[in-house]
Amino acid sequence: MPVTGNNTHTTQKILSIRLRRDGLSFYCTEENISPREVLFADHGDKLSALRSVFDDGTYSGLDRINIFVDTAQCVFIPAEVTDMALPEHWLAEMSIHTAPDETAVISAPSSMICAAFAVDTAIYEWVEHKFGTSAEWLSPMHELIAAAHGSVTPSGKGYFAVYPTNDNIYIMAATADGSASALEVYPLKSTADIIYFLNALCPTECKCNDMTVYIHGDRPPRHTRFLRRYFKKVKTI
Repeated sequence: MPVTGNNTHTTQKILSIRLRRDGLSFYCTEENISPREVLFADHGDKLSALRSVFDDGTYSGLDRINIFVDTAQCVFIPAEVTDMALPEHWLAEMSIHTAPDETAVISAPSSMICAAFAVDTAIYEWVEHKFGTSAEWLSPMHELIAAAHGSVTPSGKGYFAVYPTNDNIYIMAATADGSASALEVYPLKSTADIIYFLNALCPTECKCNDMTVYIHGDRPPRHTRFLRRYFKKVKTI
């Protein structure tokens, strides 16, 4: 008797875009699409550069677009309370104000956390018009939380998970049971900044030296050796 049913496996084509101060980074999960990076010249128009990437047909037939906004001008909010105020309100609470050519955005929820940040209005409107509900606005913090929850087994007195990008450092402080006690993002210039921020966020009941530091991202070697001078356990995730 022949077997019936659909046993084919469909691979979604998901493109991740990183919006950062000096340009855009692209990563597509489909195997036959090579990672591609586009940087803008100082005088370049970001929207034109973004359009050009899609106009040449390299990234066609996408199932989903994840847009990660890499900025220290960001506020992290429990997903269940985001409807209580407009994005502008959450930013203003932390003395962050949008420029006339920016739009305040609440990200999609991930691990029950949303992020509020400002996006260039022309880019925001173009993305919303071109991709609609296929596009989700996110923060690199969401990548860090997912990496920590997928790789770290909580123990001892808690841990730090850090994600250094080109411009910023994302920090998740977790308690002994793995739940987040703090989510922060700061401008990053050197590894010394990471050490300063971790000491500032260290729980009062323990020494920073007792907490494991997990580093996520594509640049851990740049910071790991220096961090190990101050922390007993430094691992990559």
